[in-house]
Amino acid sequence: MKIVSYNVKGLNLPVKRHSLYKDLRTYDADIVCLQETHFRRLDYPKLYTPHYRTQFHSTYRAKSRGVTILIHNRITMQTHRIITDPRGRYIILICTINGRVYTIVAAYAPNNSQTQFLTHLLNKLTDVLSGDLIVCGDLNLCMDPTKDCSVPTGIHAGRQFSKLHSLLGQHHLYDTWRLLHPTERDYTFRSGVHNSYSRIDYCLLPSNLLSRVTTCDILLFTWSDHAPLLLDLQDEFHSHVRPPWRFSEHILKHEPASLAIHEALTNYFKENASAEVNPFVIWQAHKAVIRGVCIQWGARLSHLNAKDALSASSAFPLVCGGRAERVLALGSAFGRVPADRWPLRCGLTSWMSARHPEQWPPLLGVIAPPR
Repeated sequence: MKIVSYNVKGLNLPVKRHSLYKDLRTYDADIVCLQETHFRRLDYPKLYTPHYRTQFHSTYRAKSRGVTILIHNRITMQTHRIITDPRGRYIILICTINGRVYTIVAAYAPNNSQTQFLTHLLNKLTDVLSGDLIVCGDLNLCMDPTKDCSVPTGIHAGRQFSKLHSLLGQHHLYDTWRLLHPTERDYTFRSGVHNSYSRIDYCLLPSNLLSRVTTCDILLFTWSDHAPLLLDLQDEFHSHVRPPWRFSEHILKHEPASLAIHEALTNYFKENASAEVNPFVIWQAHKAVIRGVCIQWGARLSHLNAKDALSASSAFPLVCGGRAERVLALGSAFGRVPADRWPLRCGLTSWMSARHPEQWPPLLGVIAPPR
């Protein structure tokens, strides 16, 4: 599961929104946490992102602050609770993604009193936390002034650093990027006014999620004064797998299969329908039962079709003397396949074109109807 945290420094201009759309296509993240959207409450432009139709916004009364969480369409998500800050500083999303419960937080800390803001946010999370916690955002504060700032800072920043570390330790949260890059110097924010760089954007994770982290990288600066932060978590669910099972309607045309399905449904509801069991549970469970019956009969019919195809192919008199006789013999054998076995005929054509390519083109003229 790929997560991107990005301070976009305002999205009210169309050119910035188009730049964001381009970056989102490049990153192909499953979850995107945006800070400083500068969306004004009840009056902000739409984010037309076709791949991220699920969107959650926390806005402010002025064109400043603002955070957003975007969820990719390929992610199976169930929303449980959404908590937004009226000041547009954070948004807390409690949801189930691919069968696992997460509390996802997008945060944007103020330029001062950062530890007080983070204390308030973490105390809030203590009351509502459910599942695995992921905190992404701009904290406007360096974790380690000696490594995360290009220009040395004063004593006050060092005190803030100590308070921040103590606070994160109390809540068992870790700076993921620093754990994976203990000696590197890299930055997520460039200040044109002070001509300096600093690392103030973070992905904070609890200890139970650290083993699932595969990468945590700072990406390149583009159109914003912040660089995106990419976090990749190994997930038990893989979205790019075979497509889901679909019911094959041709099973119902087979009388024994249709009777077996009817009998299975009748027996299921007769055995399980009772006042002690919730009707919703009975209805949901019957889908799994009948799906197993359909898969069983689908496999059985496929096996029968394969046997018929093998029998028909073994009956082909491919040893005839002349080429014309072989073609006519193949066409005659092919035509004997019953009309209700058209899937077999299609499979037979594929088999013949692969096994006897030299005889297949003239055979097409025999079995194909004239136009």
